[in-house]
Amino acid sequence: MAINKDPLQLKYCGQYRRELLPEAARIYGLPIESQTEQSCIEAVKMDGDALVLVVQQTPSICLEAVRRDGKTLQFVNPSLKTYELCLEAVYSLCWALEYVPKKFRTYEMYLHAVSKYGDALSKVPNRMITRELCLTAVKDCGTALDYVPNKFKSYELCLEAVKKNGAAITEIPEKLKTYELCLEAVKHDYASLWTVLSKVPIPLRKSEMCLAALNRKAESINHIPAEVLSSEMCLLAIKKDAEIFPWFTEEVQAKIKRAQNSEVF
Repeated sequence: MAINKDPLQLKYCGQYRRELLPEAARIYGLPIESQTEQSCIEAVKMDGDALVLVVQQTPSICLEAVRRDGKTLQFVNPSLKTYELCLEAVYSLCWALEYVPKKFRTYEMYLHAVSKYGDALSKVPNRMITRELCLTAVKDCGTALDYVPNKFKSYELCLEAVKKNGAAITEIPEKLKTYELCLEAVKHDYASLWTVLSKVPIPLRKSEMCLAALNRKAESINHIPAEVLSSEMCLLAIKKDAEIFPWFTEEVQAKIKRAQNSEVF
């Protein structure tokens, strides 16, 4: 098997291929017979994955590797994994948490991870989840609300979640869905295959909210109550995205055509 300048072939192509190590190390500028701590440090500073090619790991080499790329923690000799090293890895890349031994997974480490990537909340044991951790997570990623235990889903926390991503509305208890909260949700509609307005209780779908929804996505028009849908809204939807006209309901299409005819005359 040929080796290009990708040391991770040794790890990711199946089982560890020790017979390929000399060739890969040479190509990567780390010939096995002449590796020094300094040459290895320089290599991992350029690319943390080069740690795979280091024959004799040291604390200094491993530290530079995880600072360059946190995920290289997975290649660190278990005997060299310390709390400080693991913390550096998580600071570099929050998902390095996956490679941190359980004995080193502290609250501080989890808090940092969710502050950088809210969905990392999914990796936190239930016994360590706090309101602070949940609030920090949803402020970074609204949909991290998926992983927030119900007991921590306060109005304040849910409001912060939809301000970050309106799609979080799917995880909000109905009793907490106020007009203010739902308006913030439609203003921050980043859902990919559906519209946030479709998840708003119908009695709350007032004119201001529906206009805000249309300004985000033209297809929101299909979820505006008939008594609220105005000619202005119909024209706004078409101006925003005329190509989706065939996707509107027949009732909406008819109202758009009437609005366009009225505008002409």
